[in-house]
Amino acid sequence: MAEYTITLSPKNMKMLLDHVFIGHWVFTVNCTDDIEKKQEYDGFFETILAIMKNYNIAAEDINYDEQRGYTLTDAKNEILTEIMRNYNEHCYWEELITDLALRDAWEKHGKKLYDMDQDEVMRLRSKEIQKYIDEFSEHRIGRLRIQKKK
Repeated sequence: MAEYTITLSPKNMKMLLDHVFIGHWVFTVNCTDDIEKKQEYDGFFETILAIMKNYNIAAEDINYDEQRGYTLTDAKNEILTEIMRNYNEHCYWEELITDLALRDAWEKHGKKLYDMDQDEVMRLRSKEIQKYIDEFSEHRIGRLRIQKKK
């Protein structure tokens, strides 16, 4: 198997650590059915941590002990976990707003949307999106309800 060497500045190596953490989280968060794949990703993550710790790059962010191996410090883990929380919250609101706006546009205009100019469709969609941005900015989901069909 071929091996590769890359050259990165210390700053870029620290950024690599952040990227590898986030990638590791994304790949393993739902890896409950594929233990082998999770172990492979865990091993790669630990390899990156070991390299950085051994070369004294971001060493202040990495712990080592015999039982757990290489791990991020609690402080570094919390910083990166907060980035993921913010990302997840952003995605949640964006998807909720987009889905509701598209539903409303379909309810109001139906198949006429196919005949409309693309700019007109975008204008209508943006109007619906703005309605939900305003609503959720002020009330979050406090006024969101599921109504039984009559």
